[in-house]
Amino acid sequence: MRNQRNHSLPYIIAALSLLLSLMVWVLTIRSIELYNSTRFKTLSRNIQNDTTYRLNTYINAMEQTQAMVSVSPYLTRNAFRNYVKKLNFENEYPGIQGMGLVEKVLAKDLSTHLSQVKSEGLPSYRIWPLESLRREYFSITNLEPHNKRNGLYLGNDLSQDPVKLEAMLLARDTGFPAATGIVPLLQEKGTSEQPGIFIFVPLYRYGTNTQSTNHRHKNLVGFLFSSIRVDTFFKSVFSRIHPSSPIDFEIYQGEETRPENLVYDHDGKASFKTSNFNPSFRMKTSIDVGGKTWTIFSYSLPFFSWSFYQWIPTMVLLTGLLVTGLLFWITQIHTHSAAQEAKRARELEGALAENAVLFRQAQEALAARDEFLSIASHEFKTPLASLKLQIQSLVRYIAKGSLAQLPPEKFDKMASVFVTQLGRLTDLVDNLLDVTRARAGKLTLQREVINVVEVVSEIVERFKLQLEGSETYIEMHAPEEIVGCFDRLRIEQITENLVSNAAKYASGKPVNLTLSEVQGCLRLEIKDEGVGISEENLKRIFEKFERVSENDDSVNGLGLGLFITKQIIDAHGGVINVTSRENIGTTFTVELPMGT
Repeated sequence: MRNQRNHSLPYIIAALSLLLSLMVWVLTIRSIELYNSTRFKTLSRNIQNDTTYRLNTYINAMEQTQAMVSVSPYLTRNAFRNYVKKLNFENEYPGIQGMGLVEKVLAKDLSTHLSQVKSEGLPSYRIWPLESLRREYFSITNLEPHNKRNGLYLGNDLSQDPVKLEAMLLARDTGFPAATGIVPLLQEKGTSEQPGIFIFVPLYRYGTNTQSTNHRHKNLVGFLFSSIRVDTFFKSVFSRIHPSSPIDFEIYQGEETRPENLVYDHDGKASFKTSNFNPSFRMKTSIDVGGKTWTIFSYSLPFFSWSFYQWIPTMVLLTGLLVTGLLFWITQIHTHSAAQEAKRARELEGALAENAVLFRQAQEALAARDEFLSIASHEFKTPLASLKLQIQSLVRYIAKGSLAQLPPEKFDKMASVFVTQLGRLTDLVDNLLDVTRARAGKLTLQREVINVVEVVSEIVERFKLQLEGSETYIEMHAPEEIVGCFDRLRIEQITENLVSNAAKYASGKPVNLTLSEVQGCLRLEIKDEGVGISEENLKRIFEKFERVSENDDSVNGLGLGLFITKQIIDAHGGVINVTSRENIGTTFTVELPMGT
């Protein structure tokens, strides 16, 4: 039965390592997908915000002009021209073809109106179209800048166009700016027709009441309006978007993204018409344009996700497969060696009388093998635990939906931990190949001068991340620096084992860690206020496979942590003591010579 377990151990370890690698791989893929999704939404919102901001800027300019016109009941044509000229349309408001005035003219005042406008320097002025007499007209009487193209609009009765009339009536009834849908703009002869929109701002009789709809109807004198060429407008709004941007978008009239409602296509390719149109990300948002709804449909292009980050899942998976292969190879070698030793032991058993010494050595070898396998399995958990902490930190960013705000330095630190802990796995593989050390039951120390406070602080910070959200927390008390000659990796193991043990049994209460230098020795004290340890258990807690609480299902582990901790402390020439009272708490005290 024991041989069967030994033969299956390499496969069990390989399976667990492969499962962990696949979990990290899946989490990394999901992290990249969340990052891309957040980046796409941000770019799409920027398009919406840029469009809304520019339209509001244009409308604000018209409202300022409205205020100027409203306080000047006898505004002259030259004064209006000079004011509009100061607005500097061409540079400050690209797309605006002009800003003008629409005057409400009653049929009874038609002759007087024509005479007055002609006397102002427009001898050819007329209201058109004029197929029949009407009760009132809404004629363009002023349009700046005064050029050949804008001159085509003078006298145009805009109420004869149902689209423009709808916008004017909406502005009149609400008192707010109102926009038309897409309409063709008048152009000079020989030039193609251009799509555009009209924005109307109502003008009421100076000093009158405009609180109600009836008052606004009665006191309306006309409108301030501007015509905007949509192609020029959108080119100026999105001039900052690089042609090779990873997203594309279209803008539509209304709430439906139908081809016939298309207002603007950023790349001009009408991607929605193609049969294979299936972007990874898409988003539909709406904006209000003078009482009209425009819909922005944005979507990702095929190369949106092509970046360095896309290689990270592959790198993670390959690293995991490499570690899995190494673990399988190492455990397979030792399992095979153990099988050979067991076979040799069985052969020696048949000649016990004359080979008693050899038989005893074989038995010792088998015991050393079992001890080696148990310690080896436990030591692999130390670097894997560090990797797990970093993965949990990454998962928390995902759960909070804040991966896009992950600082580069934080990402670099995580990557550094991955590399460091993989290096430690490699070091453990090298150490585990030292059969002499395993059989002797001794640990090899790699002493170096270190700042123990710095080493222990790093361990404590890792556990603080792990304990986030729980009632248990760690308090550390230490000077800024304690320098001595120790094995850095072993000091980390001592701290991790004792802190992990205290946190498991703390029962939601604090864990206090104190570092000090006492009479040439490093003193490490870890105190918890947890369930405590009975006197009977205190006598055997440093033995292999012993656990403090056998009946607590919430506490897992093989019971090797304190055994390995004591072996490390013994190798340093130090001592470890423990005091405990049930339901009050436990205190572990470690003293290590400072070394030279």
